[in-house]
Amino acid sequence: MDARQHAPKLITSAFLAGTLDDSAVTRVSQVIVATERRITGLVRRLLAHFGTGSRPRAFRIERFVREDRGFRLIMAAEGFAVRSEIQWRPKMNPAAGVPSTWPVLPIETIAQLANILNLSLGDLCWLADCRMLERKTGPGPLRNYNYRWLRKRDGSARLIESPKPRLKAIQRFLLRRILE
Repeated sequence: MDARQHAPKLITSAFLAGTLDDSAVTRVSQVIVATERRITGLVRRLLAHFGTGSRPRAFRIERFVREDRGFRLIMAAEGFAVRSEIQWRPKMNPAAGVPSTWPVLPIETIAQLANILNLSLGDLCWLADCRMLERKTGPGPLRNYNYRWLRKRDGSARLIESPKPRLKAIQRFLLRRILE
């Protein structure tokens, strides 16, 4: 993939790697080579569009960057380059408001969550069904849920999806240690 096509994804990961404030300018400037004024303008537009409320989804930020007129001018400018060797890991940040004051486990990365659950990152992704394989897999040991149909009194049917023991134990741990 051309570095210019990859730039919006790298900008998105840098933007989401920390807090959504002026420090995002520094992170984005480490990914792309352009004048500081242009990078600041791009980040300010991102903050104005996504900076309040809940944390935005990565694909929405990436689309915004691709469609941003200022970003296209940055790409067209002489000296524009992308530092693709810099990889930003997503960081979980609590939303503003009451939930940020609740006494919950300090989990900031997916790796920390996997560590608390005594899982590898691969196992966590498999249990979370990140690749949406559960619906494609036939019945058997690779599924995380048992499925059965229950006949209701009115004659219609209801699908019962019950988690297998390993997933159920993790769900209960999360319920007791985080949600309660």
